[in-house]
Amino acid sequence: MHFIDYDYVGSNYLAYDIANFIAESTIDYSAPSYPGFTITKYYTVEEINMLARMYPGYYPGLEVEVRQMLCVSCLYWAVWSIYR
Repeated sequence: MHFIDYDYVGSNYLAYDIANFIAESTIDYSAPSYPGFTITKYYTVEEINMLARMYPGYYPGLEVEVRQMLCVSCLYWAVWSIYR
């Protein structure tokens, strides 16, 4: 499994790409009413660790970095939504 950053068509920091994938895969954008999306899944720490360990570029400590980057990803999208 490889992640491609379609936003900027390049590789980002590995832990951020995995975290952003996790954050984006929890949202269903087809909700008919405001705000236009629903959260469909909440990942457990064990699931997040498993996704990090499955990645071919895995290195020790990646699980912790992915969990930290989840906060960064959510902050990024929150700032983006305010700006838009």
